Amino acid sequence: MRKRPLCAICVLFIAVQAIRVCFFSVEGMKPSALEMQIKNGSAISGTGIVYRIEEKEKVTAVFLKDNAVSLSGLTVEESRLLVYVKQNQWKENLKIGNRIALAGEAQIFDTARNPGNFDQKMYYQRQGIHVLVWADKTEVVSADYDLVRQFMHELRGRWESMIVRHLGDYYGGTMSAVLLGEKAGLDPEMKKMYQKNGISHLLAISGLHMSFIGMGVYDLLRKTGAGFGAAGTAGGVTLILYSLMIGAGASSQRALIMFLVRVGAEITGRDYDLPTSLALSAALLCAGEPLYLTDAGFQLSYGAILGIAAAGPVFYEAFGCGKLRTSLAKEKQKMEAVGVRRGQRAGRIMRSGALGALHWMMAGLSTSLAVNLVLLGPLLYFYFEVPPYSVFLNLLVIPIMPAAMGAGLIGSAVCLVWEPAGGVILGVCRPVLFLYDLSLIHISE
Repeated sequence: MRKRPLCAICVLFIAVQAIRVCFFSVEGMKPSALEMQIKNGSAISGTGIVYRIEEKEKVTAVFLKDNAVSLSGLTVEESRLLVYVKQNQWKENLKIGNRIALAGEAQIFDTARNPGNFDQKMYYQRQGIHVLVWADKTEVVSADYDLVRQFMHELRGRWESMIVRHLGDYYGGTMSAVLLGEKAGLDPEMKKMYQKNGISHLLAISGLHMSFIGMGVYDLLRKTGAGFGAAGTAGGVTLILYSLMIGAGASSQRALIMFLVRVGAEITGRDYDLPTSLALSAALLCAGEPLYLTDAGFQLSYGAILGIAAAGPVFYEAFGCGKLRTSLAKEKQKMEAVGVRRGQRAGRIMRSGALGALHWMMAGLSTSLAVNLVLLGPLLYFYFEVPPYSVFLNLLVIPIMPAAMGAGLIGSAVCLVWEPAGGVILGVCRPVLFLYDLSLIHISE
């Protein structure tokens, strides 16, 4: 039995944090100073520094930090605020890092009134935000801005526009969600169909996306002769900048930490241990924000990897994947053996191909079943339904997802040099997404 002391320490720490969240009032669950002072509709004014900007359908969501808020003659220090501003209200070009002055009406977030409803209050509490302000007046009082974060914010906007320009509103909105985490342009019916059939994870920035990008950069540089340190640093910096651009959630933060641990293991010549890496990333996230433990994205992301690591090997052996792998290895050895006749070689190739396809299918099924088994509880708790056929549907959609992601990333990069050629590559995303839609339509019927 392999000893994993660091993994055990991290699991113990997570258990302590879970007890704190379930039975005691952790910091994020307590009302903030401003929340205790206001009622819905209270007039407030103040200043704060912009750290995130999101364009919504009718308003611009501006996230502020280090706020000084005036209310009924009192000045209250508030760590973070969410401000809704009408899109035609800004006279200046707002940038991340600007300090702005505002005046408007404060509002406390709504809680979920029925099981399964969106709990707005808890959602923003996890981000350290307790109060929403509907701004009537806004003004930039300091033009200083964060050069890196602002650049990544503008890059995200230009990237989204380029994708929509080449793929249209429908498929462009889907790929914007896949690559950038931008869900404002998603078709509502399509989004509902993905959720109903258990493949909505494809529309979220997850470990698949982060690994594809980070390991893609890392492996590419390693193949060109770069050292472990240089390739790992480049891959890590790329993922950190990508996380800044998309506004990293629990799943992308998990993938980033696990990538850094994996690269660190290779640089130092150590073995990469998946359970330890998983537990360490969870402990780091919970140390920063214990309320992550109540988040659906956190539970589903970690549950999926836990299923692969813990239950995956059990299903793998139960379905005979180990025996198939052994048989496949023997067939390859026979093919490589000296003296195999041409007539026999053709038969060996067909048998090897059949065994390889069967092994791939059974291994994929075992992984899908393992993940769905572990996620059964969280899915029922958060969504009250589990599509049983999603186990088999994921066998179709997941293997071809890298094709869409690869075409989206490579096509976007080529567009910077020669847009017509980049547009052709981006077009590869369309048939993949069409196949998804076609599969979901047939299942729904």
